[in-house]
Amino acid sequence: SVIIPDSVTKIGVNAFYMCTSLTKIDIPDSVTTIATMAFGSCRSLSEITIPKSVTTIDSQMAFFNTPWLKAKEAESDLVIVNNILISACNAKGEVIVPEGVTKLAGSSMSSAITKVTLPESLIEIGGGAFAGCGKLKEVYMKDNVEVIGDYAFEQCKSLEVLQLSNKLTEIGDIFSRCKRLKTLEIPKSVKKIYKYIFLECADSFTILVHENSAAHKYAKENNVRYKVIGADGKIQMPTYTEVKIKKGDTLWKISNKYLGKGNRFKEIMKLNNLKNTTIHVGQKLKIPAK
Repeated sequence: SVIIPDSVTKIGVNAFYMCTSLTKIDIPDSVTTIATMAFGSCRSLSEITIPKSVTTIDSQMAFFNTPWLKAKEAESDLVIVNNILISACNAKGEVIVPEGVTKLAGSSMSSAITKVTLPESLIEIGGGAFAGCGKLKEVYMKDNVEVIGDYAFEQCKSLEVLQLSNKLTEIGDIFSRCKRLKTLEIPKSVKKIYKYIFLECADSFTILVHENSAAHKYAKENNVRYKVIGADGKIQMPTYTEVKIKKGDTLWKISNKYLGKGNRFKEIMKLNNLKNTTIHVGQKLKIPAK
């Protein structure tokens, strides 16, 4: 047994990890945060009192492999504590997260889900929330989501549709290996984007950016394929994009990458008024629209 005094405000990472004889715990009203693996593998822990003062549960892993969590998961596919969805590990197919949920805890979603609709009440998606959800194809979120944690959609290899919130101000390293995601609209509200977020899917991916937005500037500076959404909300049809020559680039390689065929390099030469195929590092070239 353990008595936690009222001076404690956070139960930290691995705090009681593998305390295999612990059967019951009462968390005091002073605690606001329970970190990942705080009670992980407490294999006898079947009773936990969590006060309403707890507003942050970092991850489903906070209670990993405890009888308490297993019992909750047996009762419902969606385990919700203090408006935090801490586990949907038994959910399958299409999932509609109910109104009132304000946060998805990290590592909380099942690998068997295919479509998720998130509620208007949701403010935060925890780091790694959907990581490894290999069957997930569609994610729809409302405009109140302000934070998406790193690796939230890591290795969602079937993801085709991701609708982002218009309250996001920053997009970090939220996904990789999402090979089926071909387009993504970046809201005007976004002011900062992790530089390498689209690195693995650059050859097949297009971002939709609002004219003169931070995402528009990002796309031009980082040679990411993009289309511009005008003030009228319609996608503008650009006649060309601009790329910056890097070491090892040739007109053939650039043509193959951006136009699909290396032998279309003459179109690039014509658009840029090049008299020969010589190019140099740092040079900017206009690439015709496909």
